[in-house]
Amino acid sequence: MKILEYGDSKKNKIILIHGFQMHIDSLKVYIDTLKKDYCVIVPVLPGHNPDIKEEFESFERCLDEFEEYYINKFGNEAYAIISFSMGGVFASYIWKNAKIKINKIIMESSPLLKWNDLMINIMTKQYLSLTRATRERNPKIITQATNSIVLEENLDSFLKMLDNMSDETIINYLKEVGKFNLPNNIDSSNTDIYYDYGGKINEIIFKKVGKYISKYYDNAYIHCIEGKGHCEDAIFQPEKKVKELIKKLN
Repeated sequence: MKILEYGDSKKNKIILIHGFQMHIDSLKVYIDTLKKDYCVIVPVLPGHNPDIKEEFESFERCLDEFEEYYINKFGNEAYAIISFSMGGVFASYIWKNAKIKINKIIMESSPLLKWNDLMINIMTKQYLSLTRATRERNPKIITQATNSIVLEENLDSFLKMLDNMSDETIINYLKEVGKFNLPNNIDSSNTDIYYDYGGKINEIIFKKVGKYISKYYDNAYIHCIEGKGHCEDAIFQPEKKVKELIKKLN
């Protein structure tokens, strides 16, 4: 796993975590903005590096690697974690393991409740099919991608990333995400939790996550982004989204 650093290491630390099949270039606006006032640490999770092939096995293994790197270099405190979609699962692993103290955890449309086997199988088949078609440069699928998950300016690096993402890595990610269930008893006495999700019908599972977090965590702030799909503003209007994030950070 590659770990990138931006900004002044003496300033408050923000851990910025991308979503599944979200290329690092998609975080450029966030990095360029946040590094002015913070030290930004970005783990590039296995399978998401366009330059090398790297297999993903489990979030536990990624957690061990990340914590060893972070604690040895920065200590055991982080001002905030910001994460998108699947990145919220990894953020939750860091949070619940409690080796790194976190003041704020900010997540958008993260799948934090366990799926049944049928859903895991459906999602796995869908991602395998779409990724294979993208690797083959199917024009219809690529157009679909630029309309839903990647800016056209980041398309080349996005395609290189998927070329390096194996079927086994995709299967392992979906299995790991599907089995994860956010505990309802993580110590949050010193942590504020922000959870956003979209208002469109396909965000219904993330609405349930928001209700779950609100039920079990007193320091939780849940927000529905009306009329928006999955991480829509985060991907296609990053300048707008980063301003909203800064308000949560202040």
